[in-house]
Amino acid sequence: MRALVTILPEPYFQTIMSLWGDLEERFGFRHMYTTPMPHFTWQLGDDYKTGYAAVLEETLQSVSPFVVQTDIITWFSADRPIVYLRVVESEELLSFHRLLWEKLIPWCDNPSMLYSIENWVPHITLSMDERSWLKLPQVRRFLATKDLRWEMKADSVSMVYLTADTKAIVEKQFPFGSASKPGTLAAD
Repeated sequence: MRALVTILPEPYFQTIMSLWGDLEERFGFRHMYTTPMPHFTWQLGDDYKTGYAAVLEETLQSVSPFVVQTDIITWFSADRPIVYLRVVESEELLSFHRLLWEKLIPWCDNPSMLYSIENWVPHITLSMDERSWLKLPQVRRFLATKDLRWEMKADSVSMVYLTADTKAIVEKQFPFGSASKPGTLAAD
């Protein structure tokens, strides 16, 4: 599995890492990946064809960093319920997702349609434990005590893959705009 993600900047990265620790300690929830990294996913598939990086770099040249907001804790109903922090669907976020989907879907082998333009729900996963349903009221009460209404800057995407032992590895980070050219910085 490989995915295009935005890894959360500090202090949000560490806050989510701490929340994952708290959820494990208080409720017994364990993260499904050996080396989790707080992020939200733009696109996911079995693999990406050689050449995707050049297309992605070219696509990102015209993209400026933008603000991403989070707001509420909610969950997906599934066999393995997923408790998550919702990412607000702003016009910039949705436009960028559409751009990535349209430019990179030809390069993605067996893309997950959960991340298609029609189905995508931007989110930061907090728990994927099958016991989530049993403890959902307690988890919601606990998370309600946390300030999770955030604004952060999205200024890059990363290609991440999972190893056979479920370690998440960043293959490459792709900055927005002119930051990807050596010796230059992207404008804020």
